[in-house]
Amino acid sequence: METTFTRYNVVFTGQRLPDGHKADAVYLILNEPYREVLNNAPTRPLDYEYLKALAPAAQRFYEIMSYKIFAAIKYRHATAKISYSDYCMFSAQQHYEDYERVKKQMYKVHRPHLKSGYLEKVAHETTVNSEGKQDWIFHYTPGPKAQAEFKAFNGRHAKIADSLDQELVLPLEDAESSWQDDTGDFVRYFHRRFHDTDTRTPTPNDLKYAAELITKYGIEQARFIVDYSLEEAQTTKYSPKMLVGIRQYVDAAIETFAARTKNREKVRHEEATRRQEEQLKAQYEHYRDQEIDRIKSSMAPDDLAAMESSIRTDLRAQGSVYHASELMIRIERDKQLAARAGVLPYEKWRAQHTTT
Repeated sequence: METTFTRYNVVFTGQRLPDGHKADAVYLILNEPYREVLNNAPTRPLDYEYLKALAPAAQRFYEIMSYKIFAAIKYRHATAKISYSDYCMFSAQQHYEDYERVKKQMYKVHRPHLKSGYLEKVAHETTVNSEGKQDWIFHYTPGPKAQAEFKAFNGRHAKIADSLDQELVLPLEDAESSWQDDTGDFVRYFHRRFHDTDTRTPTPNDLKYAAELITKYGIEQARFIVDYSLEEAQTTKYSPKMLVGIRQYVDAAIETFAARTKNREKVRHEEATRRQEEQLKAQYEHYRDQEIDRIKSSMAPDDLAAMESSIRTDLRAQGSVYHASELMIRIERDKQLAARAGVLPYEKWRAQHTTT
């Protein structure tokens, strides 16, 4: 069977793009086989002797993060970033939901790279993923070994490449530099989530649309729009090449974000209420114990012993050895002492201590 394919299709101004929007310029749409070849042939430095010396988990980290470390050095970013959930997905390692386990798990992965100097520093920040669950973003500062790999890989072409990168960026720096950083990072976040790469140079159209989303919704909701779009797009096998391709998901994403935020606030409120109730009960028990101790200290030892003896007789009269246990005797004794001391029932005491 013979077949042929072209590398790309041309969409002229005014025609419809694959995402349904009208083209505002001439676009080249890479066909799937060619795009797959390009996407699966990234370049980055890799020291195979170092790779072979690592344990399997550390090897997988090196394979995954070397792309991001390379990009961080190339574009002069302070750190390379990846979420814990993404790393677990790419590495196929066990995913934990409490940080103590995450810390122990990732410590073993990070340790050889910190020791070798491939990483200089590891930091993390807590975040929430698109499902409203806790997640962590790891920040990796490239170490001297990573810097040396980058220089060895690029050789004498590194300076030329850097100068070309600067030329590509300069026309975009007419806008405020802070906006350039925010929008550029956001576009790279889109490509990282959809295409597992953050080394693509953002297009002017994507930067413009990124600025619109960030201005209108803020960076947190804008990132959620990308995460939500990825979930929805996977159900239809849709893979937008550009950020503007997720436009169709924005309204639904914002509604979902609002619903999840409301639910998180409800959960936080319920948790705060539970903690407050626990604190009130602890305070009440302290108040009750103090009053019982006060009335007990005012009684003669013989009177206290007589009270306990009477309680023991009453409990035995009920016909159960269990009821006459020392624990039950002390419970009943404290109950009677609390009544003598005028200890308020919990609900009345609580009402007095929660009135604003």
